[in-house]
Amino acid sequence: MIDLSTLLSILAVVIAGIGLFYNLKKGNKAEDQKEATEITTVIVKLENIHNATTEIKNELRNIRNEVGELRERVIVAEQSSKSLHRRVDTIENRFCNAKNSEGR
Repeated sequence: MIDLSTLLSILAVVIAGIGLFYNLKKGNKAEDQKEATEITTVIVKLENIHNATTEIKNELRNIRNEVGELRERVIVAEQSSKSLHRRVDTIENRFCNAKNSEGR
């Protein structure tokens, strides 16, 4: 038969093995939970970056539209300015011609 001390030794080894297995499994769960938390944090940060990038793209599109509108307004103002200069030149020529006519 098996000696009592041998039986107790085998029982102690089995209990220690069960305890070790339980602790390793528990440690893995904690590591898995920590890893899942880190992955979730990374995903949230990536979503924030995506949202910020989308917002910047929208703002850039709006700025481009505003620049296009301003360009059109500048073109109209330049044309108006040219027209005004022509009219001023015409009036100036008439004035000079009238003065020259009076002086003769």
